[in-house]
Amino acid sequence: MVNITNDIIKLLKRGKNFSEIAQELGHSRNTIKDKFWNHVENHPLAVPANLWGISPKDIREIVQRKEDGDNVKDIAADFDISKSYVYKLIKGYNNANR
Repeated sequence: MVNITNDIIKLLKRGKNFSEIAQELGHSRNTIKDKFWNHVENHPLAVPANLWGISPKDIREIVQRKEDGDNVKDIAADFDISKSYVYKLIKGYNNANR
């Protein structure tokens, strides 16, 4: 299972999306997404910087804006990501810094 997770991370870093990875590795798209997000929960900074174009600097800015009271909807719009992804980034950042 670790090998497939490593393969997923490598392929994401190469710019492939979940559907392309699923096809290449012979798994369903949902399996690929589940393995990736399960890995990210334990290793939140393992998210490739090119995934959705969000860099570690962007993540720090997102966290800071939320702490400063900015609306998650506005943050998501500014970074062109979903509100749920904003929450995942914040949660992962906070868990990594505990």
